[in-house]
Amino acid sequence: MNKKAGSEERRAAVIFKPSDLTLIRKHTFLGGPVEERLRIGEATSGGVRVRLTAEDLDELLGTVAAAANHPDSPNIQRDRKAPHERLQRLEDSLGSVDED
Repeated sequence: MNKKAGSEERRAAVIFKPSDLTLIRKHTFLGGPVEERLRIGEATSGGVRVRLTAEDLDELLGTVAAAANHPDSPNIQRDRKAPHERLQRLEDSLGSVDED
């Protein structure tokens, strides 16, 4: 998708638990703009608020899925699967809005 310089793509606010952010940072190969957005997220009482585009969510889902599919133990797989499922629900809900 080509965008004009300076145009702002719609972003959704996602609240990450600190444990989810730790998991993402330690066990994924995320980089670039998405990693930067995670790093500069706004602290809230429920975690860290990060504003992500649909493209950001897609990239993040891919890296978290890869980490969940290659666990060191069943407990780690469960821990890695939980944030992926939450992100997938968010992406699904955004997709239904964007299809209009």
